[in-house]
Amino acid sequence: MTLYAKFPLNEDIWSEIAIVNQPLSTLNLSSTCKSLRSCINTRSTWQRLLVRMCHTQGILLCTYPMGQMSIQDLTRAACCPGLWAQTAQRLLYGQMYPTFRGIVPKASSSWSIPRGFFERLSPGGRYLFQATGFHDTPTTLQLWDLGSPFQAPATMPPILVASKIVPQTRSSLAFAMCSTPDTIRVSLSWLVTSSQIKCIILSISPKDDTAFSQLAVTEFFYDAYLVNAHLTEDYLQIESDLPLMTTWCYKEGRTCSWTAQALDEEGTLVPLRGGIVVASHTHQKFYLYSFSSILKHSTPPSLDPTSPHPFFPDDNLDYPTSNDPSFNHRIQFTGMKIRVPLNPTSVNPVVVHARFGILPQSYYMDILPRGERSHLVLRPATTILDVVDYWTPQHSPLPTTTALRRRSYEGHDQAYDSLRWSSI
Repeated sequence: MTLYAKFPLNEDIWSEIAIVNQPLSTLNLSSTCKSLRSCINTRSTWQRLLVRMCHTQGILLCTYPMGQMSIQDLTRAACCPGLWAQTAQRLLYGQMYPTFRGIVPKASSSWSIPRGFFERLSPGGRYLFQATGFHDTPTTLQLWDLGSPFQAPATMPPILVASKIVPQTRSSLAFAMCSTPDTIRVSLSWLVTSSQIKCIILSISPKDDTAFSQLAVTEFFYDAYLVNAHLTEDYLQIESDLPLMTTWCYKEGRTCSWTAQALDEEGTLVPLRGGIVVASHTHQKFYLYSFSSILKHSTPPSLDPTSPHPFFPDDNLDYPTSNDPSFNHRIQFTGMKIRVPLNPTSVNPVVVHARFGILPQSYYMDILPRGERSHLVLRPATTILDVVDYWTPQHSPLPTTTALRRRSYEGHDQAYDSLRWSSI
């Protein structure tokens, strides 16, 4: 007796069960019998699963032209993150990587485009943002379309979606980038004078727009050195060479200058949607400063000097220790890497990768509300960082070109886009 015959539910109920499952689980469910396959393996089911996968993974919805995709294309695209996670788990234990119904990934040809001094791939790998220019020339902003991940672009070069020239030079600009389900956002920050900073946030919807639009702009008092900038969907965080922190809540049009004593010279700042985490390597702790606390002390931007607010962390968490009982020491700065996605979600969160001697261990970092306060949590996880020693681009001897290479499935189904430097 088949599963469908044993539990004769309405077809709509089986469809809803399939949609709330993980894509790989739904794929296995559709293989149990012909009746369930005909009920579940529909265009509507897999399109909804792909949309949900994009939301949970923080991927731009326009990454996949769903109207042009077959049911098989939709199925493979929805199952790719699950296959990628299984690849990390199997490689960690010396097993071969899984394939999609026996289809083996292969690499496509490469293309060369001018290399930028700031480059970021959008979540999903379809779009590449670049900032190009020299120390004495204006900066050019470009957004490239690398093609949809489900297609095999054997002969199709990248397409320029939008371009914009700004008068500032590369040496004076601090860039940051984030994404939403529909848009790509880029921030530009630079010192106008020794005590004044200007910040601009540009936005573009790759599906509908052919030019960058200005989402927000502000100027305010700032008398520190501009080190870095971090952009999220709610705020822009300016990082200086001092314990001074400046947060621009651009949706509300308010700024806040504050001090975080935990941010030492070797500390790391981690921007999250619900707050800012400071990894203090001196104290071996993570300190959380919630966005709601920062917003309470924010004011409209002003060019007049103001005293920064001394903030106390809403929560703190010790650095993790190894799961191996033979290692009792806490991880050191040289043994930790933090990876922040452009659009962190609960399924695709910030990853803290620790090394205890030769033993790797990754953790997911997230902020959870508990009553009126927010709390920081670390969850053990298996990621690709546990398999490879270095997860960074290879720098080319010739810093003038960037080669784009894509890994694709045989049968004209592309799995991933990857970016690496080339010596071409």
